[in-house]
Amino acid sequence: MAETDGWDAADEYGAAEAFRAGDEAVSRAEETVSEAWIAELDLLLSRAHRALALARAARRAAGDRVRVAQRASHPQAVVQAQSALEQAWAAERRCEQEALELRCFTAEEKEWAALAAEQRELTALADQVRLGTAFDGLRNLATSPRKPRESDAQ
Repeated sequence: MAETDGWDAADEYGAAEAFRAGDEAVSRAEETVSEAWIAELDLLLSRAHRALALARAARRAAGDRVRVAQRASHPQAVVQAQSALEQAWAAERRCEQEALELRCFTAEEKEWAALAAEQRELTALADQVRLGTAFDGLRNLATSPRKPRESDAQ
């Protein structure tokens, strides 16, 4: 380790502590935002699954109306019920596709959030190493024999 005076060691330690504090603040903010984003995506996914369940129920009900109209032998009612069934099938397919896309997107976002959490952990470890190295410099300075100052030699 290069020889430094006390001010250099103290400056290095102060800089390491400032980096650590800044990184910690950013990490906490990133974690808060990430948790909120994942919670929002989970809420949207839950709503998409409920919408899909409702679309399936509407499609089953439309199918029941077709069967009732057929048993009653009402041609106009059968045509209307069949049209409603086709619309219900289309709505169910749209809901299924939207739920699938949202599920995939949510899974991908959770993977990115996990990677970001790992990066935050690595940054915290790097800050600890830097702080430890700076502290070692201060400790070495404190335990090394003091050189006489030039003004003391005169």
